[in-house]
Amino acid sequence: MCPFAELPLELVSPLEDQVAIKKEAAKFKCKLSKENQAVKWYKNTQEIRSSEKFSITSEGQVYELHVASCEKADAGEYAVKCGPVRSAAALEVKGSFSVFELCRKFKKLPLIWLLLGS
Repeated sequence: MCPFAELPLELVSPLEDQVAIKKEAAKFKCKLSKENQAVKWYKNTQEIRSSEKFSITSEGQVYELHVASCEKADAGEYAVKCGPVRSAAALEVKGSFSVFELCRKFKKLPLIWLLLGS
């Protein structure tokens, strides 16, 4: 094998499923084995382009898709594709936090439980 042969593009870190609260942002991130690749992002089967709703960025080998102000309609499968390399993950959009979810998100904050009417 020639030591100067170009190595194939590989997925180093795949996309991960995301849960967003309505009106908050979501972010998908992956890492490829090479920098400056022309990646394409998809929601379900539709290609995504940069807009007010979607921001596409890359820095080094890290490629990101930001979804602004999530709505229920934004839920679905998001994928990134570059040549033969593809990674996909789901976005779930919830209406609001439950008390339990708030506790999990802000573990370091003190929590006081109150009984209604007390």
